[in-house]
Order: sequence, then C-alpha cells, then structure tokens
Amino acid sequence: MMRRFFCICLLTTFCLSALPAAHATETTPLTQRDLMIALVNGLGWSFGLPDEPTDDDYLQILSGRRHLRLEVERLVGNDTPLITKETFSFGNFSGEGWLQGPRETVKTTLPFLLPLSGTYKVRARLMSDGFTFNFGIERLQVDGGTRLTDTDVGTVTLNAGPQLIRVDFPARGGMDFIELDALPAKPIAPPGGWVLERTLTSADLSSVALQLLDRFDQLPLKGETIMVEAEDLSLPPSLPIQKSHHLGAPSCGAWIRAGANPATLQATVNVPADGIYSLGLRLRGKEEWSGLINNRIAFQVKPGPALNDFVAGAFPLAKGTNQLTFFIPPFAGLDCIRLIPHDASPTAISRLGGLHAEPAPTRTELDAVIRLLAAFGIRR
Repeated sequence: MMRRFFCICLLTTFCLSALPAAHATETTPLTQRDLMIALVNGLGWSFGLPDEPTDDDYLQILSGRRHLRLEVERLVGNDTPLITKETFSFGNFSGEGWLQGPRETVKTTLPFLLPLSGTYKVRARLMSDGFTFNFGIERLQVDGGTRLTDTDVGTVTLNAGPQLIRVDFPARGGMDFIELDALPAKPIAPPGGWVLERTLTSADLSSVALQLLDRFDQLPLKGETIMVEAEDLSLPPSLPIQKSHHLGAPSCGAWIRAGANPATLQATVNVPADGIYSLGLRLRGKEEWSGLINNRIAFQVKPGPALNDFVAGAFPLAKGTNQLTFFIPPFAGLDCIRLIPHDASPTAISRLGGLHAEPAPTRTELDAVIRLLAAFGIRR
C-alpha cells in the first residue's frame, strides 16, 4: 500500500514539474497509437510480439486476454512424418484438418508465439493413448480417446515469447488442436477503449498510469451506490440461502453460503453510465476469493471468518449490463454486492495522474511516465 502511494505521489510530482518546459519545446501531437507502442516496448512486454508486429499484436498484449488455440496442422514442418487428414471419420475437427501419426511412435516440434506470460491450463483434441507433451522441462503425459476427444493435458507456467512444444505421438495417434487458457491479465486501455488515430490526451495517459498502479480507487466518489443482495440473485443449488447471524449480521437478514465444495455464482448488474466503480463485497471465508468482471478482468479478495465489508478494487465498467463471476471457496459466504461510482471525468483522472487536463501531453511527458512505471516494476 505504501509503495503504491509513494509511486503515485512521485508520478504526480514528476509530471507536474515537467509540464512547462515540455510544452514550450514540443508541439507534434501524439496519438493513442504512440501510447500503445510506448507501453508495450517501454514496460518490457515486447517479448510476446512477432518480428513485424501489427496494431492487433500490441492490442492483444494490452487486452490481457490469455487464450490461445493452436491448429497443429499449421505448425508442423514439411519434413514431418505426420499426415494432415481432412476426414470426419474419427470425429469433428476445427481448422483445416488434423494430424495423424504413422505406424510407429514419432516426435514432432510445434513452434508458436505466446503473447503473455502466465500459468496456463492445456487442453488438446486427441485420439489414442500415450501422448507426451514437453514444455521446456515440464513433461505432461496424457491419453486421448478412441476418436478425436477434447482432453485435459495439465498445467504449465510459460513466459511470453517464442515457445516450442515437443510432442511424442503414439502410433496412429491423432491431434486436432492445442488450447492454452489462463485467467486474464489486467486489461489496459484509455477511457472508452483504444482509438489509435485519436489524439492522445492527458486523461488517456493518466488513466493508463492509474490502471497500472491500481489507483482508480483514489478518484473522488460521485453518485449513488448500486447494491445487490446475494439472496436475490438466481442461485445454483450449491449456494443455499442462510438466515443465521452467528457468522456476522447480513445487511438485509439473509446471505448465501457454499457447502463443502467450491461453487460458482454469476451476477448481472446494470450500471447507469460508463465510469469507474469500486467493487464492494460483504462476505466471509477462510480462503481467498477470485472472480471475473465481464469475463476479462480478474480480481481477488482475502476475507475473514465473519461477514464483513471488503473492496476488491476499482474497475472501468460500461453503461448497461455487466456480469460478475465469483469462484466461491468451500464454506464461504456472500451477503451483498456494491458498485460504488467514482468521478471519472477527464479533469479528475488527469489531476490524480499528475497532469493538467490541457494542453495534450508531449513526447517528453509520455516518455517520463513510461520510465517511471518501468522503474516501479509494472508487470503483466
């Protein structure tokens, strides 16, 4: 907490002190594309870029989305003994076809580029027993089905950049695709999303810095809190309603609690306007909670043994329907959900980030902010 506070103070002081001289000497307007490229390159995230990156390659990294499907028929070399098949006789396939091995066991290498580091769950569509997947020193053995079958392979931790999967194919084995999935990293974008040709504003630059520093919660509060009682949601059988008070007083007399197994809860909340909202939760539990906002923003909360109020963070939400997904640990409980609005005006965001709302930031200021963020070890 103190480290983040020091960081934002330093950012504010540095940017304000740099303003007059920078605007006196630099007049070329920057665009959001300049910010996009500066973030990925300046913060050390370019390992996940191809040799000749496009805008979409940069945006993939900044989106935080960690899902990759590899159609294996596109990855093997011409010298492979594996045969590309296009028949549905052994089950459905995606892409242009699937690979089948010869009469003996063979080894093949599948190269690919990973945009973002993370701990990934690996799945593959396989036919036959006896596959081995080698991710560096990680060795995962798995059996497929008698037909092409979606199969859980295991979990691996990978760094962004060029990768090689070495696969031992069993005799007559088949493979359609390999999928890698991890919880999303924090998405980074200016207010309203990326419009690359748009002139860069101080609010754009400040908003991105505040996202990376987890400081949206420092914006002034503005507007009415939206409150949803957990017992009013559409609940699965694994989350029965409780009315006991011995684990803390619920806000409206009832709450929900998981049993001996983990549970998943989906909640839909409508917000009146685009903005920044703190996610407040009244909950309890012995283990850390995790969840997703609109299936793309991950959050964690460490509760206590009794029902109490916690804030999972402050996040940008769009006007209208927003979906919250909670992965609830065993015996944990939820009483209510609160969305607490902040002042997300350009003036408020620029002021908190240490920049004047006008005029637009210069290259000197952009580079200064990127260097400061890099110095504090901002990671993906």
